[in-house]
Amino acid sequence: MPDVTVSTEQQQALAELARSHRWRLVVLCGSTARAGKGRDVDLAVLPSGDVSLMEQGGWQARLEALFAPKPVEVVRRSTQRRGHRNA
Repeated sequence: MPDVTVSTEQQQALAELARSHRWRLVVLCGSTARAGKGRDVDLAVLPSGDVSLMEQGGWQARLEALFAPKPVEVVRRSTQRRGHRNA
């Protein structure tokens, strides 16, 4: 599989997706972040609130279209810490 780089146009489109989906944070991680290229695109996303599985599926579809034909791995992050309870 060929290496992936993230173009300026893809970065701009990703920023627009982040705004439209109200993501608080998007982090490029994995080999693409470390070496500037990789076999896939790994992203960690911190949404501004609760999201359904359908919404997450929509994110995945849009991101895969953006970075096609390379696979995209999306990890949804949470603001809550493990074992932490709101009192």
